Amino acid sequence: MTRLPESLGGCVSLKELRCDGSLVESLPISIGGCTALEKLDVSHCETMRALPEGLGKCVALKQLLCAG
Repeated sequence: MTRLPESLGGCVSLKELRCDGSLVESLPISIGGCTALEKLDVSHCETMRALPEGLGKCVALKQLLCAG
């Protein structure tokens, strides 16, 4: 899978999203709708070049892992 669906933003109770080591190229702009998201791991996603602006709306985000 190289893309996550835009409908991901509707997962308002999602607390953790792990894409580490995957082939995901980008996160949907709608990720800002995941207001309960506390941990996002995109470590070692070698094809990912940037994070969407919508990520700033994830007000509960405590950990952003993006090493590698």
